[in-house]
Parts: sequence; C-alpha cells; structure tokens
Amino acid sequence: MKSPIPIKAKEKVSKKDNPIIKVLRLEEIFWTISEELDGLCIEKYIAILLLKK
Repeated sequence: MKSPIPIKAKEKVSKKDNPIIKVLRLEEIFWTISEELDGLCIEKYIAILLLKK
C-alpha cells in the first residue's frame, strides 16, 4: 500500500478546500493504521513460526 501524497499547506485556506483537506488527513490516518496492522500481523506470524520450531 502506498502512502498518500502529502499536500503543502497554503497560507490561506478557503472553506471550499476544507473537505478535501479533511479527506486527505483521514486517508493519511487510515494508511498509518493499516501500516501498523501489517507490522503487527508480520510480527505475530514470525512469533508463530518461531514457536512451531
């Protein structure tokens, strides 16, 4: 999964831009969570493999 492309903040943000910024922030948050979950799954898988030996 690729990280969302960060946007540079403008000095002034109009209200019509606000929903787009909120969606990009949510996408970044969900991407971070999914990365963490992937890492946890890999760690759990390795632990299971080590326990089976």
